[in-house]
Amino acid sequence: MRASFPPQTHRLIEEGVARVRDFQDRAYADLYVQRLAPVLAADQRADGAAGGYKLTSETARFLALWMSYEDIIRVADLKTRRARFERVRSEVGAKPEEPIVIVEYLKPGVEEICSILPRALARPVLAWAERTGRPLNFGMHLKTTTVSGYLLLRSLAWLRPLRRMTSRYGEEQARIERWLAAVVKAAEADGALALEIAECARLVKGYGDTHRRGWGNFERILATLAEGEPAPSPGDRAAAIRKARLAALADPEGKALAKEIGEAKPVVAG
Repeated sequence: MRASFPPQTHRLIEEGVARVRDFQDRAYADLYVQRLAPVLAADQRADGAAGGYKLTSETARFLALWMSYEDIIRVADLKTRRARFERVRSEVGAKPEEPIVIVEYLKPGVEEICSILPRALARPVLAWAERTGRPLNFGMHLKTTTVSGYLLLRSLAWLRPLRRMTSRYGEEQARIERWLAAVVKAAEADGALALEIAECARLVKGYGDTHRRGWGNFERILATLAEGEPAPSPGDRAAAIRKARLAALADPEGKALAKEIGEAKPVVAG
């Protein structure tokens, strides 16, 4: 990585490599670096050196966050790590001889459950849930400081080697590739425009309803302002994307965003 990328980008890319490797494995970290190569090339053609390769650095930041998305496997892994138990003990001021009880409040829905199933199994279940209108959410109070509670949650974390087979994995990789393609294409016209598109990835975060709303807002901006009918100039398009992104961040429900891009036309496939 150090030989292929400029020094200004090393810190963020190193942190990104560590994060995605922790999320999955070495091969996934290699994919992270490979995905950044076209972004760097586009950044260099757009004279990114003058700005310290900001496009590459910011894309590296958001790519690492997106590639380590929060599925059930990830959440279970983070909640059952030794460091988390130690942090909780420190936060509540527990003495070494004092026991603590940690209760996890979970509310998985049909989408979260299907996200760790193979696509062939997930699609009919999701179609049935949509057809019947049943959200199928159920609340769980799980004590991870008990043997049974810890093992139940940890068993989900142990599914990490199978993550590539899940429906969510394939879905997220396709979305990431679409975003990166838009960033690289925009960089050919204007570096500032590409940076605004890269920054839109901050909308995609969390899990459950939070992730669903964020992705919906992101996809709408991408389809209308990044891939859709061109604005008069790259500068105008960059400004419109920035306004739309800020509106979506201020109002995750999407009402403010609808006002900003209500007149924009989405891209027409084919």
